[in-house]
Amino acid sequence: MSTPEDEASSAIQRLINEEEGSIATATLIRPTKTLYVSSSEGMDLSRFDIVITCTPTPLHGSDLTVKGTNHHLHLKCQLGKLGSRDLRTQLPRLTEFLSSLPSLCSKNILICCPTGKDLSVGAALALLCLAADDQGNMAGDVRTNTITKDFIKQRLSWITTSNPALNPSRATLQSVNAVLFDSHTPSPSSLTTTTPEASPTLPPSRSSAPPTPEQLFKALATPWTFTRTLTSALPTHPSGTVTGTATFTPCPTPSGTPTLVYAEEGEFILASGMKFGVKRRYVYQLLDSSKDAPGDVAPGHTHIAIFFFDDEKIVGEGVGGLFVEMGGLEGRVGGSGGDGVMAWEAENRERHLCAEDLYAARWRFGSGMVDEGSQAEAWWEVLYDVKGPKKDYTSCTRYTRA
Repeated sequence: MSTPEDEASSAIQRLINEEEGSIATATLIRPTKTLYVSSSEGMDLSRFDIVITCTPTPLHGSDLTVKGTNHHLHLKCQLGKLGSRDLRTQLPRLTEFLSSLPSLCSKNILICCPTGKDLSVGAALALLCLAADDQGNMAGDVRTNTITKDFIKQRLSWITTSNPALNPSRATLQSVNAVLFDSHTPSPSSLTTTTPEASPTLPPSRSSAPPTPEQLFKALATPWTFTRTLTSALPTHPSGTVTGTATFTPCPTPSGTPTLVYAEEGEFILASGMKFGVKRRYVYQLLDSSKDAPGDVAPGHTHIAIFFFDDEKIVGEGVGGLFVEMGGLEGRVGGSGGDGVMAWEAENRERHLCAEDLYAARWRFGSGMVDEGSQAEAWWEVLYDVKGPKKDYTSCTRYTRA
């Protein structure tokens, strides 16, 4: 009964296994045929050639010898949230370990942690990025380039579709990203979408300063009209357009965090011509990035975060779960001649996993959003790219000031 809430699920499973006289079950990460993730509690090691543990203490050498495990790497990580921080310092040892192995081909690999759902998943994600090819085969050489945000998201989708319960914490994913990006030079990435096309990055000598998150947050607090285009690759998910209105209403919170309640109403017209009304609400907040993600943004910086609206809560007392967070803005040029800054773009700081579905986001803001002296129209766009076992669609919404 003293088990922390975030470890309750694994504790229940362990008790059930003990009652039934069974052992922990390892999940095969497809499309690989050799990489498994599991809890470190009661795991049978006899069928694994390589074992990587993310635990406070290493496995006993005698246990490994008896089980016939040839190679063992212990990444010393504490329990709970502190373990995610430890993972950032321990993961660099993974590259050296992989390079020391004679071969990964046909070698059964087990990565485990106390819960089997967080630190081990982070280590497995790093291994997939470093050593697996596009078919899931473990390559002989450790990858030294081509690791981008989109590449990491794609490898993460292998894990989450193999077992939706393998959902690592945001802190663990940040540790993995930090380690991979520290040792690789990622190329710029963007979401795959049909409209609008991304414009080239503005040269530094011609760039004006992008708006601050505070300026954007203030500019949002006005009525908008919008048009949304949904394009689905699957017949089970509808394609069509939504037109309607949206408002941002300021809402006080006990913490004093600047908060806006987003509410939209519109009409969804399916490709078949069928029409029906839609409503949606979110909560936008202006957060201190240094408190939320100290390894991501310099202290004192802020960012805009979007949360689900929880109908069972009073917004002033609490909001729903985190949806997406806006990263830093980059200037983009537009027009036929490419003259001047026409828009600023930002990607989501981290991916968002909603059940089995993976969300990625990108925002574009016109210069008329915050430049009061500009004659340009005030507009902004948000694009979502959604992937999952039953979803594969893009959503592009363009807002113009009402």
